[in-house]
Amino acid sequence: MAVYILSSKIISRNTGRTVTGAAAYRAGEKILDERMNQTWDFTKKKGIDHTEILAPENAPEWATNRERLWNEVEKSEKRKDSQLAREIQVALPIELTNDQKKNLIKEFAKDNFVTKGMIADICLHDISGENPHAHIMLTMRHITPEGFGKKNFDWNKKENLLGWRENWAKLANDHLALAGHDISIDHRSYEKMGIPLEAQKKIGPLKHMSKEDRAETDRMQEYLETCRRNGEKIKANPEIATDLFSRKQAIFTENDILRLANTYSADKEQFDEVVSAIKNSPDLVLLGAGENGKERYTTRQTLEAENSMLSKSEQMAKAHSHKVKNKYQKQAKVSRTLAPEQVKAFDHILSSGDMCCVVGYAGTGKSYMLDAVREAYEAGGYTVTGAALAGIAAQGLFESSGIPSQTIARRLLDQEQGRSELTKKHVLVIDEAGMVGTRQMNALISHAHEKGAKVILVGDGMQLQPIEAGGAFRGIYSRTEGVNLTEIRRQKEDWQKEATKYFEEGKSKTALDLYELSGKIRQDATHDKSIRQLISEWSNSWKNATPLLH
Repeated sequence: MAVYILSSKIISRNTGRTVTGAAAYRAGEKILDERMNQTWDFTKKKGIDHTEILAPENAPEWATNRERLWNEVEKSEKRKDSQLAREIQVALPIELTNDQKKNLIKEFAKDNFVTKGMIADICLHDISGENPHAHIMLTMRHITPEGFGKKNFDWNKKENLLGWRENWAKLANDHLALAGHDISIDHRSYEKMGIPLEAQKKIGPLKHMSKEDRAETDRMQEYLETCRRNGEKIKANPEIATDLFSRKQAIFTENDILRLANTYSADKEQFDEVVSAIKNSPDLVLLGAGENGKERYTTRQTLEAENSMLSKSEQMAKAHSHKVKNKYQKQAKVSRTLAPEQVKAFDHILSSGDMCCVVGYAGTGKSYMLDAVREAYEAGGYTVTGAALAGIAAQGLFESSGIPSQTIARRLLDQEQGRSELTKKHVLVIDEAGMVGTRQMNALISHAHEKGAKVILVGDGMQLQPIEAGGAFRGIYSRTEGVNLTEIRRQKEDWQKEATKYFEEGKSKTALDLYELSGKIRQDATHDKSIRQLISEWSNSWKNATPLLH
C-alpha cells in the first residue's frame, strides 16, 4: 500500500560529511574527492536500480557528470561549515511499475527543482522490492553556463519544503490515478488528519547495524517505544486502522493489513495482537477472493459512503432544476458542427436530471460536445466548472472544452475551507470519473446534492467494467441516466479506430500489431537515435507545411 514519506536534510561540512562521498554512496559509484584526495568506492553497494542527473538548460555539459559535478560543488564552497547540498528522500508508491516510478520522480524533480535552477542527482533504490524509494541530491547555488553562481538562500525557506511535500502528494496521486489505482497518499500530519497516532521517525541507516548495536541506540529505542504506543492504540481501537484504509483505498488485502500491523508494532507478539484486533474489528468487511485468489476487504465506512453516494445520485437524477431555454441550446448547437451522435448526447445532458453520466471511448468527441454543453449552460445563467483526479486531466478538460477545472483534491480542500462552494446555479463536470474512488466521489456528490448543483460524470467504457478503481462511476451509471458515444471521430482510418478501441480495452499488443501492419512503427538502434530522428522528422514536416491563410 502506498505510503507518504518525504524528508529533507542538508549535507554540510560542519557535520564532517563530504558531498562527493554522499553522491558516491547514493549512486553506488567510485568517485575521487579532489579537495581531500580521497576516493569513495561504493561500487559493491546493492539495491541501486537507476541513477540520473537532471540539469537546467543553461547548465554546462559537465553538470551531468557525477564526479565532476560534486567536485565543482566542493570547489565553490570555501567555508569550513559550508552547506554543500540538500537531499530529498521520498517513498515511491509500491503499486506503480518501475518505469512509472522513474517517470514520477523525474517529473517531480524537474517541476520543483530543476526549473528553479537546481541540479538534481536522482538515485532510485529497491524499486522492485518492499521499500522502493528515491534520493534526490540538489545543488545549493544557481548554475550558469560558466559554472556555479551565488547561493540561493530562498531555497532554504520553510514554505518551500511545505510546498514540496504537498506537491509530492498531488503528483504521486495523479500518477496512481493515471495508472488505474484507487489509492492516495496524504502529506498532512496525523494531527491535521485527525488520526490519533504518533509520527514514527525513519530508521533507515540502522539496518546496516548489527542486532546488538541496534538495540543499544537511543534512536531505535525511541522508534520502538513509538511503535508500541501506536500498536496499543490500534489494539484498543481498531477503527483507527480501518479509518486509515478507508482514507487510502476502497479495497485492500491481507498483505495490506500485515504491512500496517508491521508498521505499528514493536515486536512479534504485538504484531500478532494488532493483526488479530484489525481482523476482528466489526468495521472490517470481507468481500471474498479477488482474481488473484487473495482475500479482499473493505470497511463499513466505505460501504456507508457508497450507499450514501448512490442514494444521493438517484435523488439528483430525478430532479430537473437546471433547465436551459431552447434558444440557448440551439445557439450552442449551430455554432459548431456536431455529429448526430454528439447532438443526441447534448440533448440528453440538457434534458436530464441533476445527475447524468457520459460514456465514450477516447476520440469520440466527448470534449467537443461538452464545449457546446458549457456554452448552453453559461448562456442560461449557470456557471460550469470542472474537476479531475489528475492535474493533467483537469488541464485537458479546460483546454478542450473551455471548462475552468481543478484537481479533485484541490476542490475538496476548497470545499472544506469554504473557498469554493457550489450553488444551485452551478454545473460540475467530473472528468475521468472512473478513476475517482468512492470516498472522494461521495464527498463531491454530497456537497453538490446539499447545494443543489448539477453533476455530469464523464468517463470511458472500460471504466464501467468490474475493476476496483471504477466502482463509484460504475455504480452511479447503473442507477442513473447515461448517454454513450461510440463513434470514434479523431482517427480517420478504420484500422486506427479499431486500434483505439483495443487500447481502451487494455489490449495494447493487438493495437500495436495493427500499427505495425500499417507501417507506423519503426525501430531504431538506440533510444537517443529515436529521439533525434523524431525531432528531425518533426522539424522537416513543419518546414514543409503549407502556411495558414489569415
